[in-house]
Amino acid sequence: MKKSLLLSLYFLKWVGVMAQVTFCTSFWGNGMPVTAADLNITLNAPGETPATISATGVPCFSLEDTLLDNYPAGTTLQYGGVKNGGDLNGVNILDMVSISSHILGIYPLTSPYAFFAADVNQSGTITGFDQVHIRNLIIGKYETFPNSTSWRFYQGNCMYPNPFNPFSNTCPAVSVEELLASPPDTLHLAGVKIGDVNGDASPTESFSYPFISNFSQLLIPDIVLPAGIDTVIEIKMGGDLDLRGMQVEFLYDTSLLTFNGPVPTDIFPMVVYNAVPGKIRAASLQIDPPIEPGMLLMKLRFTAHSEVYLPNAFSLNPSVLQSLGAYELAPPRGIQFSSGVYHVSAASEPSSGDGLSAPDPNPFSDATTFSFHLETPETIRLEVYDLHGKNLYRYENRLPAGDQTITVEQEVLSSGSIGYYRLQAGRKWRSGKLMRW
Repeated sequence: MKKSLLLSLYFLKWVGVMAQVTFCTSFWGNGMPVTAADLNITLNAPGETPATISATGVPCFSLEDTLLDNYPAGTTLQYGGVKNGGDLNGVNILDMVSISSHILGIYPLTSPYAFFAADVNQSGTITGFDQVHIRNLIIGKYETFPNSTSWRFYQGNCMYPNPFNPFSNTCPAVSVEELLASPPDTLHLAGVKIGDVNGDASPTESFSYPFISNFSQLLIPDIVLPAGIDTVIEIKMGGDLDLRGMQVEFLYDTSLLTFNGPVPTDIFPMVVYNAVPGKIRAASLQIDPPIEPGMLLMKLRFTAHSEVYLPNAFSLNPSVLQSLGAYELAPPRGIQFSSGVYHVSAASEPSSGDGLSAPDPNPFSDATTFSFHLETPETIRLEVYDLHGKNLYRYENRLPAGDQTITVEQEVLSSGSIGYYRLQAGRKWRSGKLMRW
């Protein structure tokens, strides 16, 4: 059989009608050609050793005629491909939410390629283990997906009769004789970026994030951290939100702070964190209860090398790992620190025995008064914020020892509204809700 095919090949070459097969790639998410990094295409024929073709940085490339000389007449071929590089390209908390929504039956996946992207561990199913792999990549526990390439390319003429189980797909084989026919064939390869379930990766770049038009706020304290004391920093949510997932990367100055690890919370348990010197990453899904203004998200432990103002040493990374919040299939929200960071206590909140008492009355109508006793002269700071972290009122003064009061008038809060206050006297502070009738 092989001899007869060789004779046919020689005849076709002699008459000048020998075809040259071309493979062309396209990304399933937007139809653009996949051109970045090295691509390996494998031809598989029954009883034959697979043949591999490699190409770099081009969307289309040709199959050498001489490669077909090795196959007997009547041989049928199937083809597919892989590519490595840029594992985090297009992979973010939105993909974890998509997998969760699919598993729960809220928004089942509809594209076979979305199924293939979600099957990170190549088990032929979509489970919570795939979410774990994506989370570990986002937070940096993985640099690449284990036991998986970054991209997989699927035969373009595949048929998916059952859209809810594309793993049982049928890909028609192509005969060698068809490949030799004139005019030359173009074989399509559908590219799938593994972990990119919603198809927003870049087919030409190593890294891509979705466009962000709306932002939500994280609230952190504007406290001065004392030197040499293990201090718990509480981070809360600002604004009126209902998020199902969030990814963040914090940066801290290692010359000023030592990170002692996270304290697990209901929303951000220990397993969702990963830290290296100067960076802390976390990615977590949250279904119930919904995230509300002022809700505690996470706790982080730091020791300051010397007395330091926290916002000067702790920030969000704005570029490398984009901080995102996600809810269902809605566009993602960016996550930023509030311009009026204020509201979270370090360590446990002082009681009235520390000399700082709650405002009275609260709720109030015309005015409310903060009363406190100072053992020594101290710089006093009182601030009031709305639910979005906007500063509404600020008082700062150095007061003498003794009994002191600060009165906040009604115009600070509009009628029927809720805000937050923070009162600091030296290294002591107290914070809470402030309500006006």
